[in-house]
Amino acid sequence: MKFSIPQKKAKFLSLGSNQGNRRENLIFALDEINKVALIKRQSSVYETPALLPTGAPSDWNRPFLNLAVEISTDRSAEDFLQIIQTIEKKRDRVKNKRWAPRPLDIDILLWDNVEINSSHLKIPHPEMNRRSFVLDPLKDLSAQFITAARRLRTHCPQLMGIVNVTPDSFSDGGEFFSYENFSRCLDLLVENCVDIIDIGAESTCPGATPLTSEQEWIRLKPFLEKLAPLKNDRKLFPLISLDTYHPETAKKAIPYGVNIINDVSGLNDPEMISVLKDSNLDYVLSHSLDIPANPENHIEGDPIDYLKIWLESKWDVLQRNNINADRIIFDPGIGFGKSSLQSQEIIKNMSKFRELPFRILVGHSRKSFFSTFTPAPPQERDIETIGTSMALLDQGVDILRVHDVKNHRKAIRGWLHARS
Repeated sequence: MKFSIPQKKAKFLSLGSNQGNRRENLIFALDEINKVALIKRQSSVYETPALLPTGAPSDWNRPFLNLAVEISTDRSAEDFLQIIQTIEKKRDRVKNKRWAPRPLDIDILLWDNVEINSSHLKIPHPEMNRRSFVLDPLKDLSAQFITAARRLRTHCPQLMGIVNVTPDSFSDGGEFFSYENFSRCLDLLVENCVDIIDIGAESTCPGATPLTSEQEWIRLKPFLEKLAPLKNDRKLFPLISLDTYHPETAKKAIPYGVNIINDVSGLNDPEMISVLKDSNLDYVLSHSLDIPANPENHIEGDPIDYLKIWLESKWDVLQRNNINADRIIFDPGIGFGKSSLQSQEIIKNMSKFRELPFRILVGHSRKSFFSTFTPAPPQERDIETIGTSMALLDQGVDILRVHDVKNHRKAIRGWLHARS
């Protein structure tokens, strides 16, 4: 596949905290940085095990919260280093043994094309390509870091929590179809450190009734109106993904703070290109054959080869329209135009996509292919989903779209600590 990605000329910082109120420490740092530079893009927050030397005290084993930012400033790297050190001191950072817990740790990773190798500053950061807690946030900002992040043993995924404001979803239809339930769901997702909230108003399961864009927007608008102020009022709020294949709906949703368009149709409507060109939204490019999904219709031949060819053709369209790889998330579309065995084959072979310079999302949660090896109804397939998620982590998947965020977060913590 032909997917060459140019190196991005940019200034990137890494921020971390594993002492005190970690989120408040990061928010403080972002506010201080924003006083002296423009924060152009900001990653999600990743929780990762502390990097520890052999024989470290047990009380040093405190998980970090990490994120990365791309900034714009006319200051030199040396001048900005002094600013960073001042910000760290304001948050009670004291000189201590290397790897000791710290309330705030800010590193300069890249500074455009500048190279520095002095006793107090090295750019590019010499350890960045060996640290998942640096590369995983960076891949949210630039496609040039994606394949390097996936090759590390402790590559950490983002969790996309599913919120269906629809009465007919296959596993949670009607569950969040009131604002009271919706609000409770949001609180639980934020409490369990979800990275992305995926909100949709149209079911695409077999037998569902398709909606017009107008019908979809009537359902969505009240929930987006409630969601937008929450996002504006809370720092480090999760990203908002809109699950729609209607370009008109996507356009209307942009002023409400949507970050991602999750298009199950995979650019079937060419007007979606216009939405992307006129915005800075990220885009989930998902493969499907039918909407709603038709279990009788599936792709012919090897599903991996088919998806690679399909993806290359879609990438050609995106490139011609100057949509860069930083904004693209590939979803193979489990259950959409695939038989149960094909869906399982794709899940087993996601590692064959790990060299792609796009983030990879898999939405396998509670899907119908589980029925081939469990009698459990959709609402009771979360354990099977988590087991499958653990296999996907080993294959370098970047985003897991799931219903049960709480137990996924617990399982991923255990997985990361066992491998670090």
